[in-house]
Amino acid sequence: MQCRTVFGYSEAGSACGAWTVRRESRGVLLSDGTVDTTYWQRLEAIAAGHGDAIARAFRLRPGFLEAEELAIVLNFALGGRLEREHGEASPLAVETVLEGLAAMPAEQCHPRTAVEALAWYDRGTTQGRRIPDVLRQGALFQPAIERAFRGRRRERTQRSMRQLIENNRKLADAVDELVDALGEPGSGRASHAAVRSTIKRIQAILRSSEWHCRAAAAWSVKNGFAVDGVGQAVHRLLLQPLRRMARLMEELEEHLELPQRQRCSPQIRRICRRVLLELMDAAAVEWERTPPGCNRAHGSTG
Repeated sequence: MQCRTVFGYSEAGSACGAWTVRRESRGVLLSDGTVDTTYWQRLEAIAAGHGDAIARAFRLRPGFLEAEELAIVLNFALGGRLEREHGEASPLAVETVLEGLAAMPAEQCHPRTAVEALAWYDRGTTQGRRIPDVLRQGALFQPAIERAFRGRRRERTQRSMRQLIENNRKLADAVDELVDALGEPGSGRASHAAVRSTIKRIQAILRSSEWHCRAAAAWSVKNGFAVDGVGQAVHRLLLQPLRRMARLMEELEEHLELPQRQRCSPQIRRICRRVLLELMDAAAVEWERTPPGCNRAHGSTG
């Protein structure tokens, strides 16, 4: 599978850069009046014209997946080969796609390949992205697939929430270790080394908490939860614990006379500010998308 080079997805980092650009770009009108067809547009056109053959290659019912969804599956299964064959002077040929499908390993010729492709795309457009950006996307797939993916999205929400809770425990343990390693300012080398190690661990946990908070919130709004309810969960699982920790960390940092670059309290304040601003932006997006005269229900609509 060569999908990683296109989706640009990382479980612990940013998501979906190159793919989003391709999907959202349009053909460019050249000086001679011709149009430079992008890789994504060409792939989608082939999927629209040869959908039945593509569906049969993956043992899918013809007509079940729409052209955009078939293009995602094609790119997932054959992306590396197809990209090499596509260029401005020679756009991707139908024959190349059909030959690639015929040469697929037998284990890839299965409906689970389509499920994996759509799930990968779902992750790539969600994890690592800002909450309001995910909310603006709306439904990525046809209603039947959106319904089928609710369970997957719920599991990912729960996984990130569990990690947030675990991170809160780890942060508390790390602060206890910091207190144990305190001593007086100017104490020995071993104590300073222990403090630096613990500070680095706290910083790593904080980065993990911000990432999992954003992921949990994004999966929740994708599953139809109102931003207000998501915000309450974020306050309980992230913002309240971090605010309490920020006050304690400031006292410890002053006592240890740590230089600014080693202090965690500014990082905590930045995380809280970023998350709060995202929730505010997401609430504004939700308000804009709500039809006049309708009150968005608190909780899940999915």
